[in-house]
Amino acid sequence: LSAKSKEEVTDGQLFPDCRDQKNEGGVFIFPFGQPEYQGCSILFSRKSFGCGSSREHAAWALKAWGIKAIVAESFEDIFAGNCASNGIPCVTAPIDIIDNFAYFNEKTPGQIEAVIGLEDLTLQITDMELVIKVGMDPIQRQIVLTGKTSWDVLKADAETVDRFYKSLLA
Repeated sequence: LSAKSKEEVTDGQLFPDCRDQKNEGGVFIFPFGQPEYQGCSILFSRKSFGCGSSREHAAWALKAWGIKAIVAESFEDIFAGNCASNGIPCVTAPIDIIDNFAYFNEKTPGQIEAVIGLEDLTLQITDMELVIKVGMDPIQRQIVLTGKTSWDVLKADAETVDRFYKSLLA
């Protein structure tokens, strides 16, 4: 494996092994291959999303594909941090909301509109006339909202970091 820069990662590297698979009827099995989902920018998933995808390449490929946010029951921490550093918020929602979204989305693939409000941490699914509170790691939220990296956040509170470091040495 060779290291790749952010600019070298393309949308063609997002789930290439399963994205292009078709069933016997010639229909794409994986939603990313289905024409109805082209242009969708919010990815809905279940628990532990990003598990095994802790390298930044995963976030880069999602961003190159056009994913602007991810909603899941839970996330792998390093993956969610890499997404935040690349401007992709990872917000948590109850599984029943995700399942209901999936059910209605199967009826009209790629047609349901969802909006994430990072300021008030809400998920609005307009077709279902639903607004719910979502969760997001506060530091990752700050990174996405401000564009500052985790290093910038740490530097901004250098006194607290220094006190913590000194307490470890004591």
